[in-house]
Amino acid sequence: MDANTLAPTRSPLTAGRLDLSLALDRVNQLQAELETLYGQAARLTQGRAGEGAMRAFNRGLLRLARILIPLNYVESDQFDQDAALGLPPLPLLGPVDRLGHLEPGSDAYYQHLTLLIRRRNAVCFALREAIEAARSTAAAMAAVISHG
Repeated sequence: MDANTLAPTRSPLTAGRLDLSLALDRVNQLQAELETLYGQAARLTQGRAGEGAMRAFNRGLLRLARILIPLNYVESDQFDQDAALGLPPLPLLGPVDRLGHLEPGSDAYYQHLTLLIRRRNAVCFALREAIEAARSTAAAMAAVISHG
């Protein structure tokens, strides 16, 4: 995931109507944390770490997968079923273009804006959780490597 993931949601139709700056900042922050984590993982492949570091890395990857896979591949929650159709990156924000086709100030506009704000908040929350997962995994691996 990188900043281009949010590119489809930055349409001229929605410019100034939905602030995605926090989501973009978190995508960039997650990218930096993942680079640190992958740097730690490179030490694993060079044989400089033991089994404890491998376990910490695997636990961290599972945690990240539980956060990022739903964020990237589903629009609904765990109790609904998404259609088996192509989805945009970050499907929760997929309907963002519809906002540009609604009359500003109308009930439909505000209802859709509220939906998108809630979904943006869900995306930002998931990204914050992923940042913490990557950061804590890298720290756990570093601790095991330095003591091992």
